[in-house]
Amino acid sequence: MKGGINRIWASLVVEELIRCGVDTFVMASGYRSAPLALAAAAHSGARVISHFDERGAAFVALGSARVTGRAAAWITTSGTAAANGLPAAIEAHADRVPLLLLTADRPPELQATGANQTIRQSALFQPFVRWSFQLPPPSEAVAPTMILTTVDQAVHRMHGQYAGPVHLNCRFRAPLVREAPVNPAYLEPLCQWAQSGKPFTTYVRAPDQSAGTEIAETLDGVSRVLMVIGRLRRPEDGAAALDLAQACRWPAIADIGSQVRLGAASDVRMEAAAQCLEADALDRVPPPQAVLYLGAPAVSKKLRQYLHRHRPPRFVTADESPCRFDPQHEVTQRIQCRVASACAAAKAALSGRTFDEAWLGSWQHVNRCARRAISKEVASSGLISEPAVVRIVSRLIPQAHTLVLGSSMPIRDADRFSSIQGPRVRVVANRGASGIDGTVATAAGAAAASGAPATVVLGDLALLHDLNSLSLARSAPLVIIVINNDGGGIFHMVDIATSPELFEQCFGTPHGLHFADAAHQFELSYARVSTIETLAAVYSEACGRAMSTLIEICTDRSENSAYHAALASRTAAAIK
Repeated sequence: MKGGINRIWASLVVEELIRCGVDTFVMASGYRSAPLALAAAAHSGARVISHFDERGAAFVALGSARVTGRAAAWITTSGTAAANGLPAAIEAHADRVPLLLLTADRPPELQATGANQTIRQSALFQPFVRWSFQLPPPSEAVAPTMILTTVDQAVHRMHGQYAGPVHLNCRFRAPLVREAPVNPAYLEPLCQWAQSGKPFTTYVRAPDQSAGTEIAETLDGVSRVLMVIGRLRRPEDGAAALDLAQACRWPAIADIGSQVRLGAASDVRMEAAAQCLEADALDRVPPPQAVLYLGAPAVSKKLRQYLHRHRPPRFVTADESPCRFDPQHEVTQRIQCRVASACAAAKAALSGRTFDEAWLGSWQHVNRCARRAISKEVASSGLISEPAVVRIVSRLIPQAHTLVLGSSMPIRDADRFSSIQGPRVRVVANRGASGIDGTVATAAGAAAASGAPATVVLGDLALLHDLNSLSLARSAPLVIIVINNDGGGIFHMVDIATSPELFEQCFGTPHGLHFADAAHQFELSYARVSTIETLAAVYSEACGRAMSTLIEICTDRSENSAYHAALASRTAAAIK
C-alpha cells in the first residue's frame, strides 16, 4: 500500500469495506472525493459504477443493496453533492436497507469560513442513519487501525436486525492526490491484518432459537389464524412463511413485496385478498382469532382497516428489525427474529395441531370468486387499463427478471391484480418511505447487482422525477413500462373535495408530455401501445432484446378511477 496519507486512508477504507462484504461502489465525479474514487477504481475486488447525477447514483447503490442484502457504498464529493444522497438515505432508513453514504468533505479549518463548496456535513443525514462518524483529516499522528475499526463498526451497524444507512464523512486536505509518501513505519501495525485477508474486527450475531416456540405458544388454543406475509427481501423468508401457512392450513395474505405473491397457486395463499378487501367482501367471513404478521407492513390500506375493525385478541408480528410496525397500536407480541428460521421452528412446534379447515374453506371460496371476477374483467381484450398492465407483466415477465414497481399506483395495482400464471420473480419497490424518487436508478442498481434484466412499471411523474437515470438503461438491461395518465392519478382515488380547477392545479398537475423523445435521447428502443394484445407482444419482444426498451401506455386518470371502483363493485357482486 503506497502513496500519500490521503491515498493510504482511502485505500484502507475501500480494502476493509471489501473484506466486510461491501464490494459495490457507486460514484459521481468530484474533486474532493478523488482519493476515495481512485482507491475504489484501483482495487481488483471492487465493482465500480459511475453516474453523473449524485442523487441517481445513491439510488443505484440502494437498488444494489436491495437485491444482494449487502450494503453498497455511495461515494460523492462535498457540498450540495452530498445533500443529494438524502432521498436515498431516507428510503434506506424507512425500509431497513444497508447503505453506506461515503461523503468527502473539506477539513475543519475551512468550515464556517465561506470556503467554496463547504457545508456542515457531519449531521447531514440525521436522523435517518443508524450511525454516523466523522473521520479526522488523514494524518500520520492517527493510527491506521482507527480507520479499520471504524469501517468495521459502520458495516456492523448497517446490517443485521436493525439494518439501514450509515454515514462516514471523510475530510481530506489538499493536495488530494499528488502528496508526499508516508513513512513506511506508519503501516507496520497493519502487517498481521494485511496477511490475514479478514476484517480487523469481526462481529458475531447469535440467532434467536426460541422464536418458533414463542409463536406456537402464543397461538395455542386458537383455531382461526390469519397469516399476513408483508414485505420481505429474501425469497427464502417468504417461502418459509408460506410453507408454515400450508402446513397449518391457515389462510395467508401475501403482499406483492412478500416475494411469494406471484407464481404458482397455493391453496392457502389468498392472492385476490387485496381486491376482496377493496370490495369489503371479507367481512362476510368470521374474523380471525389471531393474526401472525411477518415482515414489514403490506401495501394494502384496506388490510390495515380490516384488522383494525376486527382487532384480533392475539396479534403477533415477527421480523428481523426491532422497529415497531404497529401504526394502529394493536400488536400484542413482537418477535425479533429471522423470519425463515422462525417459521421453520414454528412449523415443527405446531406439528400435529389442527385448525379450522372450514374457516379456511370460506376464505378459499371468496378468493376463487374474486379471482374469476378479476380475470374476466381485467384480461378482456380491447383498450388497455392500468390494472391490465400489471396483470400482463406478471404473467409474461421472464423468470430471470427483477420486477421493480413505482410507489404510487403501480404497486397497488400489482398487489390487487397480478396474475399467478407467471413465474415467481423477485419484487423490488421503494416502499420504506414510499417516495417517488429514484425508481429507474433503483432498477438499474438491482439489475447490476443481479446480473440479469429488470422490468420497471412506474407512472409518468415517477419517470419525470428520475428522467436522467434513463442514461443508466444504456448499460443496464431494463424494460421500462411507463403508465402516462398526465399527472397524479392516485389522487383521484382519495377523497379530496375541491373544485376541478383547484384539483388539477394542486393534485392532478398535468404536464402534457410524452416520452418518445426521451427514449430517443438516451438511445432506448421505444414503443407506444394502446391495447392488451399489443402490450403483450411488445413486452415479450422487449424482454428478448439486448438493448433497453421504454414502453409508454397512455390512460385517463378519471376513467381509471371509475374503472377501479367498478372492478370493486363487480368483485363484490361475484362473491355474493
